[in-house]
Amino acid sequence: MRRRQVRLHRLRASHAGGWPGVRDRRDRRRRRRRQHSDAVQPLRRGEGGHGCELDPAHPGSHLDLRRRQRAGRPDRHRTRQPALDHERHRRGDVVHVHELPLACAAAHGERLGVQNFKGVVAEVGDHEDVVFDGGNAFLMREFPKLGEQCAKEGATFEQFLLRLVEQELMDRERRATERRIHAARFPVSKSLETYDFLSIPSLNKKLVVELARCEWIGKRENVLALGNSGTGKTHIGLALGLAACQQGLRVRFTTAASLVHELVEARDEKRLLRYQKLLARQELLIVDELGFVPLSKTGAEMLFEVFSQRYERTSTLVTSNLPFAEWTEVFGSERLTGALLDRLTHHVHILEMNGDSFRLKNSKKKKDPGPQ
Repeated sequence: MRRRQVRLHRLRASHAGGWPGVRDRRDRRRRRRRQHSDAVQPLRRGEGGHGCELDPAHPGSHLDLRRRQRAGRPDRHRTRQPALDHERHRRGDVVHVHELPLACAAAHGERLGVQNFKGVVAEVGDHEDVVFDGGNAFLMREFPKLGEQCAKEGATFEQFLLRLVEQELMDRERRATERRIHAARFPVSKSLETYDFLSIPSLNKKLVVELARCEWIGKRENVLALGNSGTGKTHIGLALGLAACQQGLRVRFTTAASLVHELVEARDEKRLLRYQKLLARQELLIVDELGFVPLSKTGAEMLFEVFSQRYERTSTLVTSNLPFAEWTEVFGSERLTGALLDRLTHHVHILEMNGDSFRLKNSKKKKDPGPQ
């Protein structure tokens, strides 16, 4: 009897349009769709923004509106007005300033007493909106100084904006270079200006200076620096790597022993493929001290795989104290060594760096300072 009543109830509910809970959820979804459509349409027509309705980072754009609705936050930007309101400053909104005078621009943040100055949008003539992010410390530091300087010189507002953007771009380029140098993991910072070319007559200085232009990296060529210990092979490798970072290229510096150790460790931790992809993304890989420490069979095979993946795709710089004939002692297999040298020497610049050791010379100078 109970089952029959349940069936009848379900049948009546289906004819009435569904279960009560289902109907309520369906109605709520429909209301949300209507509310979202009503809120987005004015922004798509350009009524709720200032020409930036497709910018997801701009508060008030329909992409930002959808993001806020998904996060469950109210739409507080839809009816935004371009007034300079202290409450909106505290809230962190973008402030619109139309034809802001230079003298007022220099002290704008201090005049409002705002600690978290989010940004300024200045409309200049018929130009598009120019957005300055107040979270940039350099921009906020230079904004008042440059405003006062331009006010004294009588520069136009367009010239003030141009100078401010130029300084910002130079600062961004400097910080990007510093990040690339940090990511390269150089043990020390070396440059070609501090290298003594006269002590190594066998080294082709003209070729080294040409390599510092980094054109060989764009051609996916390799560099091999060969010579006995103490002749500055690591110095040259670091200097060329630094020049590549300054040219905007991704660089990674490592020793052969460290690279093999990291490869074996990545294999044991089941992340070898991810680490190999990381190495393949580096436009220049510098492998120092190849041949100082003999490699195991597994390590030699994994190192060969790294060089093979980079062949004619990216550039590699290798320093070694052994001639090619003795590389078999490092890799333990003539066939593996031959295949490796065939790939490394296909498109290669060889730097012969044979001479007296810099370290030995410095030690002799310290022990025998000479006549006073």
